[in-house]
Amino acid sequence: MTGSALGGAADRDRVIQALAGEPDRFRVIRAPSVPGGLGQDEVDELSRLAGPDRSQGPRLPVPDGWTELRVRDVHQTLLLTDADRSRGVLAQIAVTLSGMPEARPGEGPAADVLPVPQDLALAVERWSGGGWNGVHAAWLHHGPDGVIQHRRWDLPAAGGVEVTVTSRYAAALGRYLDHRVDAMVAGLEASDAGPWPGSVDQAAERFSQWQAGRQLPVPMPDPITLGPAGVDWIDRLPQLAEASRGRLEVAPPAAPADAVTAGLAQADGTQTESGRRISRTRREARTRLDIHRTDATGTSARGRMWIDEDRALAVAAPSVPEGHHQVGLYPRPRTAELILRMIGFVPEGPHVPPEDPLTWEQLFASPSASEGLEGPANPLQAWWASPRVLWQVVPHLRDGGHRSDTAGQAVGPVLQILTVPGFGHYRCLPSGPGSPARFRLEAVSGLALLQHVRDWCRSLS
Repeated sequence: MTGSALGGAADRDRVIQALAGEPDRFRVIRAPSVPGGLGQDEVDELSRLAGPDRSQGPRLPVPDGWTELRVRDVHQTLLLTDADRSRGVLAQIAVTLSGMPEARPGEGPAADVLPVPQDLALAVERWSGGGWNGVHAAWLHHGPDGVIQHRRWDLPAAGGVEVTVTSRYAAALGRYLDHRVDAMVAGLEASDAGPWPGSVDQAAERFSQWQAGRQLPVPMPDPITLGPAGVDWIDRLPQLAEASRGRLEVAPPAAPADAVTAGLAQADGTQTESGRRISRTRREARTRLDIHRTDATGTSARGRMWIDEDRALAVAAPSVPEGHHQVGLYPRPRTAELILRMIGFVPEGPHVPPEDPLTWEQLFASPSASEGLEGPANPLQAWWASPRVLWQVVPHLRDGGHRSDTAGQAVGPVLQILTVPGFGHYRCLPSGPGSPARFRLEAVSGLALLQHVRDWCRSLS
């Protein structure tokens, strides 16, 4: 293949093996070593080498920029062949069928495409479109290819058949791909030969199964655990570095025991490589984020983050009653994900916000705000009767950085997210330039909230 984006025959063989080498499993196609992603010529060639044609059954539309590829044991697979959007991982969307008469017992390729406990769930919601009813789930997974956004639609069909649509792409491409993938799944068409969409009751049962397993907040990934002394040591790292500057003969102060146990320092205070990375981010951070939680009982600190050019150092609030902090150092692009983890985000819905602008006092007033609403099943009345939690992420910028904050005041917009258990998550937006004390609520899905937090993070740079 002259001018091929593949590195050679060995690269091509590895991709073909991933497509067709294990007939009993749905294989995710990865191409971390393919510069720029596969081109159209390569996909056309591979499509002639892998899997039989499956033209019968439900089909996704094939928009511009996507190419259909036949993959063994997968009903339909589409790859994004726009090389500028690939970024080292092949964006794909696939349709699989299980429970078909010709399927072998236990066969279900899409069973591999499921979240693991460490993944951040972004959505578990009822879904309907094009006559289909089912469940949509979305989550972030951190693996060898970076942070990948997975999505899955479970669509029960008549006759005990299950239609499953799965997609995966780099999380950074969510802004570009989320709504396009939504439109593709909404365009899923059943063929004259079936299978045909199942009942609403089947979809509700499947939703209950998904929801039961995704109700707990997901902590920071792979954190270390420190007590108050260890967190205080991290907080004093800039002062320790300043005090030792130019005084190489002076021994560092002893490190606390938990910092030694966590592998951040030796007993004599000498920092390990992990400790030096944390020290560098803590010392060179241009931005500090303070995370606060407010409910009807008051406001409490829930965590803090320091962000430099490359990394984000996250320190969560102490656990109760142990008093231990979760601490982690992560790539800066994961800041938005870390914020959602630190506020204890879990998928919620449906969304029923009040339409009128509110004040902060009204937001945390007693449920009497719902007086006058008739009927015990009124969703807005139930909304007001639920506990409400306001999360605020307050940015502070280091003096001498690209914006100065010598008075120690917050600089830039404060990120505000309202959570109402059982009803969802909301952006808090000003109601207008003439009423700064009042705001309105905008219901957002987990995918939209992630993009909103990412936009907010970018506004700080």
